[in-house]
Amino acid sequence: MGIQRLSRRLLALTLAALLITGVFAAAGTVRADSALVLTLAADITEKQKQDILEFFGIDESDATVITVTNADERRLLLGQYTEAQIGTKTISCALVNPTASGGIQVKTANMNLVTSGRIASLLSTSGITNCEVIAAAPYMVSGTGALTGVMMGYEQAMSITLDPVKQQMAIEESTTVSKIGKTIGQEEATLVVNDIKIRIVRDNAREEEEIKEAVDVTVDQIEGQLSQLAKGLGKAAPKRLAKNDREVLYDYGRKISTMDYDYDSMKVTLQRVTVNAARAIGITDPIMETFEDLSAQDVLPPNSILRATNDESMGENANITTTDDTALEETPVQEEGPTLEDASATAELDGRLYALFDMPMSWSDARAFCLSLGGDLASIGTPAEQQAIAGLAAKSTKAYSWLGAKYETDPGTWTWCDGNPFSYTNWDDGQPDAQNGKYFMYTANREISSYADNLIHTITVEYTNARAICHYRTRDLTAHAGMWYAAGENGNASIPVVSFAFICEIEK
Repeated sequence: MGIQRLSRRLLALTLAALLITGVFAAAGTVRADSALVLTLAADITEKQKQDILEFFGIDESDATVITVTNADERRLLLGQYTEAQIGTKTISCALVNPTASGGIQVKTANMNLVTSGRIASLLSTSGITNCEVIAAAPYMVSGTGALTGVMMGYEQAMSITLDPVKQQMAIEESTTVSKIGKTIGQEEATLVVNDIKIRIVRDNAREEEEIKEAVDVTVDQIEGQLSQLAKGLGKAAPKRLAKNDREVLYDYGRKISTMDYDYDSMKVTLQRVTVNAARAIGITDPIMETFEDLSAQDVLPPNSILRATNDESMGENANITTTDDTALEETPVQEEGPTLEDASATAELDGRLYALFDMPMSWSDARAFCLSLGGDLASIGTPAEQQAIAGLAAKSTKAYSWLGAKYETDPGTWTWCDGNPFSYTNWDDGQPDAQNGKYFMYTANREISSYADNLIHTITVEYTNARAICHYRTRDLTAHAGMWYAAGENGNASIPVVSFAFICEIEK
């Protein structure tokens, strides 16, 4: 896919965006009639610049262009990062799109220190709540140039000044992750620091005892999970954090506890970072059991700039990370609206067409999609309809499919959104487990076994003068093909929205 075609796709989004790679303050600026701002690293070649533009999906003439030097980067980072990490040249570039909701979504290419989850967590610490970021380099680099520039570029795009104390806190947080990562690994360190931040900000921890408890519980739980993972794989027990490592984390906790963060505005981003990091490592993080379901506005939209990148242009060996897996899928951006041609499979019964779409969406977005086709999310009123839809769902590449029923506490009943009577049911045992709030129906596309076999795990937590043995049970995710289940409109912490397809029903 060429640059010009990708450029048209991005411009059609009409999103405020900006591209950066270093500290904006000392950079030169060339204006262009566009909402995009492109920051080009001063030390990349013309060929490398074109490769980056192709990956981003824009053309240089489409944006305001900013040139950033290594000196800009050093003004903000030197002292928190080593000479080796900053280097002598600025190479990484980034595209930032401030948004109104959805938290912070990030996609990176060829960065080995500043990954997508790490950028998202750090930006939230700096005071940014909603934006999309793409950061990339022509070859593997640390990514410190992009990290520096994102915060400064966001200020330029929004015409605001971020709190310098929070910006410094973000830089110190990155340094903390790097230090801890030398012992347990960078992804593991990102998870530990992010969970500590959640516990301190969410629970309003202020006292020394509360801060140390947040650190100790987090470290003990993650280290316990890592030990179990290693044992299950037949590997040697992983390294544990030493006393001085915990002191680094205590110090981090003390500093972040003094900040006036609003957890509700950070929640979406921080939960997403934890879920992604735990999944990448291969463990079950107990803190996820306390997470709230995401709302429809928190899902990566179909027209996101993260979906418009040309990943193939970076080569098959490129290291690409993202906070949302749908940004890695080849999901086409709809320029003229959805059509039946996008269906993965179809089936017909009694004058009705059922269409399966393997496009991850929230329940509300899936229903809006079906309505745009002149139909609705599928309803089921007879065994024959159940059999037809179950057979269609079995063809999906996803684990589950949304159906067209919803539940609300008031009036406290399930209803089909197309108005059909809710008389026939096919709930699995123990379902529906809806209580207070809104819930939506989905079906299992195939037999799904519990990823943890509902095992009971034991963690020993040691304090100065005591030891506690804690037991917890991992969630049973077993599901049976064709049976019905209830969830929030974006699934839940264990079954994210990327696991869902949906089925539309259209009168022929």
